[in-house]
Amino acid sequence: MGFNQFKIEGRTFDIFNLMEHYLYYMVKPEYINKARLTLLRNMSINGVIKILDE
Repeated sequence: MGFNQFKIEGRTFDIFNLMEHYLYYMVKPEYINKARLTLLRNMSINGVIKILDE
């Protein structure tokens, strides 16, 4: 059992849709929220996204 010719779209989606696709396919449902928060924090720290303070 396994994946044959499996590809996640990456060229046409914006970064948040791409992140949700990765989370959906690669993270167990009970860990999605924690993984999403961790991924967003890491993207912010590395300058990929900017979180505005109000």
